[in-house]
Amino acid sequence: MTSSMKRISAALAAVLFVLVIFSSSVFIAVHGHHHCTDEDCAVCMELEQCRSSLNTLGASLPAIVFAAAVMVLFVILAAAAVKCLNGSTLISLKVELLD
Repeated sequence: MTSSMKRISAALAAVLFVLVIFSSSVFIAVHGHHHCTDEDCAVCMELEQCRSSLNTLGASLPAIVFAAAVMVLFVILAAAAVKCLNGSTLISLKVELLD
């Protein structure tokens, strides 16, 4: 898989993650105070599914934040390492060595 495909799939996963959280929150906000008709209320079952998905995603949120922080730290350290390894030489600094 190429790096552009990985980036696209990661962006798509992030958009879907946000979309699920947003749509579940909106559904709970809109239908939170409905009047139940009976024991097998479809709205109540859907509300429970939304709460369940928010709880599941909310429990994984600290792990996602930690992984993102580690990745950012790795990118910063890698950039610093490349900068250090790309050391300057006398020739690259165009120093003239005169006798």
